[in-house]
Amino acid sequence: MLKNTRLLPSLLLAFALCVLVGTAVAVAGGNSFVIADLRVDLPAVYNARDYRTYLYAADKPSTGDPGNFATAWLGLFLAQYNGQPFSGQFAQVGPTTDQTGVRWFVYAEPDVTCLRGTQRDPHSCYGNYGDLVNLNEWHRYELVKYTQDNFWIARVYDINGIGYDVAKIWHTSNRIYLARSDTEEGYYESADPYITMKFYHYDPEYMQWGVGFQQWPTSTGGSGNSTISTSPASICPDHYGAKPNVLGDERYWFAGTGGQVCSWVLFPSAHAYLPAILKNYP
Repeated sequence: MLKNTRLLPSLLLAFALCVLVGTAVAVAGGNSFVIADLRVDLPAVYNARDYRTYLYAADKPSTGDPGNFATAWLGLFLAQYNGQPFSGQFAQVGPTTDQTGVRWFVYAEPDVTCLRGTQRDPHSCYGNYGDLVNLNEWHRYELVKYTQDNFWIARVYDINGIGYDVAKIWHTSNRIYLARSDTEEGYYESADPYITMKFYHYDPEYMQWGVGFQQWPTSTGGSGNSTISTSPASICPDHYGAKPNVLGDERYWFAGTGGQVCSWVLFPSAHAYLPAILKNYP
């Protein structure tokens, strides 16, 4: 996500720490997040081994340091986070935007092997600008672990719905401990420049093997909720936030510049799939 990729693991580690233990951590500037925390309290979810969601990059930054970025991603913890750096074995895949354009990326605290794109360090892979993904297009992003393998696969789908394995993530876990569909700004300046960040999220799913993908379970309260929040809280609503229920669909939300909602409970009820997504409607 960053042109200076040496900073990427530190920035993402800062995110894991600040979100999970509530302590703001600033590394090489800072980060802002619109977080969609997906419930993982059900065995059917945390043992599913296959997760995917739609993400749509609607704009790119045009101001600030050229190294600044805005991104959306599907992220998982492949191990139990215990407060120690890298203990959660965080892995993510999604689109990232900067002043040049948009590209897909993979980052994981376990080592990765890139199957496509460029490997800048042991933990990250980057597609070329315009490879598989473009602005103003819906694309699916997937993280999957097959039982016969000792690694997870990051997969990116092109506009025609064809999936491409872009990286192997070297971790043997057959379960997850956290799942998020997040929007993130990363910046180099000493003060947040609030660069343009505009992403849509749609319909995260998990696999029921032998049956097919299932929509993320409805929220039932407490640890059984999927929720939207912002970090730090001060970014919302003046700079970044969410817009839930796009087109009246509770599984379709916007996150980033102009969003006014700072907290929300996702998926309160059953849902019918909207064909508009298949037509790449934003």
